[in-house]
Amino acid sequence: MSINTIVMEEEFLGTGFEGYGKLPEVRNRALDEIIKELGLPEEVERLANELFRRYRVSGNRMRLAAVASVALASRIYGFAIPVRRIMEEAGIRASRRALLRSLSNMKSGGVQWDSYLNYVLMKVGRELPPLVRERLMINAKREMVKILRRRELLLGRNPIHIAALAVYFASRRIGLRIPMKEIALSLGVSVSSINRVKRLIRDG
Repeated sequence: MSINTIVMEEEFLGTGFEGYGKLPEVRNRALDEIIKELGLPEEVERLANELFRRYRVSGNRMRLAAVASVALASRIYGFAIPVRRIMEEAGIRASRRALLRSLSNMKSGGVQWDSYLNYVLMKVGRELPPLVRERLMINAKREMVKILRRRELLLGRNPIHIAALAVYFASRRIGLRIPMKEIALSLGVSVSSINRVKRLIRDG
């Protein structure tokens, strides 16, 4: 295991999980306008803004980063929108190489896993007794660390699906055994989407 992996795991396990049930809400007006013109749903807009914020660019590269973040977020949520159309909505011209480079950089960027895990735990564990919910949270963090050791297999996957799988594994570990269908319903996602992540980890 690399030093970077160990550091990442130490930082994640040390996370205090403040802001229980909240997702990042940093938004960009120009990016939101592109999303609106394309008719994409709010969850795509939210993820695109988070990707854009983490890309941390300025000047002319900001517009290319906006296109890359919308393209990646829309693909994660299953919307097959041609990149050229997104570029037209953004009013920019760029080479395929430049766009692919932006997408590659964005895919390898960090994600606030604690925020997504908080969100899933809030949705799934709201009816659980406090002590049980706390135990589920601790074990979900451990399961997330295990999953992130295989994160090269998960590039481009929806963080919510990955966090949901961590909670599913954690519930089994502590004997709670929350059905995957129940977790999916709580989050408004499909069972198959969580299962796809599970298969990637199992078969990877």
